[in-house]
Amino acid sequence: AGSARLDMPSITWLGRLARENVETAGRLSGNFTLGGTLEAPSASGRIEGRALGFTLIDQGLILAGGELDVDFDDERVVLERLEFVSDNRVRPPENRIPFDRLTATPGRFTARGEVVLASGAGDFRFDADRLPLLQRDDRWMLLSGKGTARSTWTSLDLDAEFRADAGYIEFSESLPPSLGDDVVVLRGEPPAEGGGAFAVNADVRVGLGDALYLSAMGLETRLAGDLRIRLQPERALSAVGTISTVGGSFKGYGQNLSIERGLINFQGPRDAPGLNIVALRKGLEVEAGVSVTGSAKRP
Repeated sequence: AGSARLDMPSITWLGRLARENVETAGRLSGNFTLGGTLEAPSASGRIEGRALGFTLIDQGLILAGGELDVDFDDERVVLERLEFVSDNRVRPPENRIPFDRLTATPGRFTARGEVVLASGAGDFRFDADRLPLLQRDDRWMLLSGKGTARSTWTSLDLDAEFRADAGYIEFSESLPPSLGDDVVVLRGEPPAEGGGAFAVNADVRVGLGDALYLSAMGLETRLAGDLRIRLQPERALSAVGTISTVGGSFKGYGQNLSIERGLINFQGPRDAPGLNIVALRKGLEVEAGVSVTGSAKRP
């Protein structure tokens, strides 16, 4: 028979131990008991976390105000509660977003569930309400939604539906640096298929809402629409749905063009959506502009 107590007043060290761009905060405590015999030992315990925080510095992902309650015994691990109550810390440079209304109270993320140790069968549920997922001047988003995750020791099935309450995405006027056409990158051999690989099935529906704005290389517009993103074992990530522009303008060819139609259709591969875009110079006797069709790979 035995018992132990855990008291870790700070887990700040944990984030940088994992990756340089990760910051963690908070404290952990726990109680554990051990009994039975050497042939049939039994254990149980509880772990609690308070004032938890998790930050991806370069992505602007900030989760704060976290609390964690976990119970376990010989048969199962029960996540009674994982909750983050996060205040918004950045005001995006887009006045059309109803910022004060959406951020009047902190955003919230909660999760709960359990895992059966013998089989690895897990069942988890999670909810988000105006969660400030991204908090950068050029990349800001509040997200709401819910989902479930079911697991074994060798697989994970994720089913979720999210909606962007509001967002602002900005890309610089110049494209990021890239390798020249004559550069060949040699990579190691891809991992062999099968062999006990962990299988992930994901079905995620994403709604862009009515307050998601984009500023990118001369394009100023609001985005609307819905996407369904699928991930299946041994298949590439795919997307089905349509993203459309709502109003806006495009600065190109030395002109200010009004967007008449802007549709991006996804029907499988996420890097090759179909394009149907028309932008015109308005208000003149002759309305001239540009039309873009085809796909993103071959416009």
